[in-house]
Amino acid sequence: MKTSKYSIILILILGSLFSCNSYDDPELDQNEFIGNPVFEVSEDKIDLDLNAKTTEISVTTNTVWWTVQSNSNWATVTADTLYGNTNIKVNISENTTTDTRVANLTLKSGTKGGEKTIVVTQKGLPSHVTVSATSINSTGYGGVYEVDITSNATWTVTLNKLVEPTTDWITVTPMTGFGDGKIVITISKNVNVAIDNLKALVSVSVADETKEIAIDQTGNASCDAPNNTTTLYFNEFFPCDDAAAGSTWTLTDPRDNQTYRVRLMADGNIWMIDDLKFSGDAGAQKDSQKLVAIDGFDGNGHADLGNYFPNYYGDATNMRLYSYIPAERGYFYGWQTVIQSAYARNAGGWSTNLVLEPEYQGIAPDGWQVPSIGQFEVLYAKIGFDGFKNDWEAVLGGNMNYGQGAAANWGVNSYGSYWTITQKVRDIGAPASADNNTILVWRVNNGTSDCATAESPRNYGNVVRLLKKKNN
Repeated sequence: MKTSKYSIILILILGSLFSCNSYDDPELDQNEFIGNPVFEVSEDKIDLDLNAKTTEISVTTNTVWWTVQSNSNWATVTADTLYGNTNIKVNISENTTTDTRVANLTLKSGTKGGEKTIVVTQKGLPSHVTVSATSINSTGYGGVYEVDITSNATWTVTLNKLVEPTTDWITVTPMTGFGDGKIVITISKNVNVAIDNLKALVSVSVADETKEIAIDQTGNASCDAPNNTTTLYFNEFFPCDDAAAGSTWTLTDPRDNQTYRVRLMADGNIWMIDDLKFSGDAGAQKDSQKLVAIDGFDGNGHADLGNYFPNYYGDATNMRLYSYIPAERGYFYGWQTVIQSAYARNAGGWSTNLVLEPEYQGIAPDGWQVPSIGQFEVLYAKIGFDGFKNDWEAVLGGNMNYGQGAAANWGVNSYGSYWTITQKVRDIGAPASADNNTILVWRVNNGTSDCATAESPRNYGNVVRLLKKKNN
């Protein structure tokens, strides 16, 4: 009876133990039954290619249960809680990028068997890059060039300047990007007359490939080389934005190869500092139509009192044929010649059909204009009378008065009258009169009045100086 009593107690104790510590419950701690915990994995590092696949990892343990977790959604496991010795199935998705990616699998025993980390590395697609241009050839004036980039990866740009100076004569933006895009290569004007060739190499690189763009700039930007000695035509003159005031160039008129000095004045405009002496297509003129000294301007475009321009309106005369006229003086023109319009003739009244735009070309070569009275006034506000005498290099001599002889109004104390495009405003209701034919001229006087707006009939002779258009 006594034996039976102890047997029953032992059965109750064992039953209590087994009923309270089921191995199926991962929240229970069974370490008290493990004398020497073992928790090992078959490998702690896995290197894979870019393809999708399923790989297995073996786990050896004497612990009861354990967990596994991935920190990346491209490497997943079929279950996150496992028991005893088993294999983990890891599902790997395809890597469609060019980047090598890394995932960590963390295995941790629930019964003090330790913790393991398995590093999974998967390669990406091979990176590639192409460029739309492998070479760029620029003149001394430089330019802006766009190059298209085709790539499946992150690319970087390297700029190597192969010829001194290594200053910023070339820039590239952006210097990095991803996938398809473009870079902008900006080549500055070469203003150094001592260097006629600059070279650089632009490299566009991804992890597995590099493409190169060879840059070759030949020549100089003569616009920024004042006192140029090479031929530079009016219509090919594109001055640098940062040219210094006072910079002076010699330009050639492509129509007749006459040369003139031009200067960047303090008003920001580039003005001729020599009088115009263009007389139309000299090769098409008859001997009787060539420039002659005359006693006055006819004002009707007649060839017998001056030079009639074939396909040009009006008169011009070369006053320098008189011995007392300075050699620096250019030709004297009627206004209709300067404006190059039939409506500018002295034809009996106000030219209601003649509207002149602010940058009116008239007799000027391409890219240049006849000044307005307002432009003269702005220039005067910047340089004053001394500036006209010195920087603008005014030449002594007046104007040529219609019908009163070549020497009329030729004052040795005057620096001349210069045609503008500005017509005198007609008073409302005023009768037609000679005043309706009046044009405003800029007169540089050597006296108390210094410089001033004046008036001149269209059939008088005045000189011309042009300036460069801002929008050209």
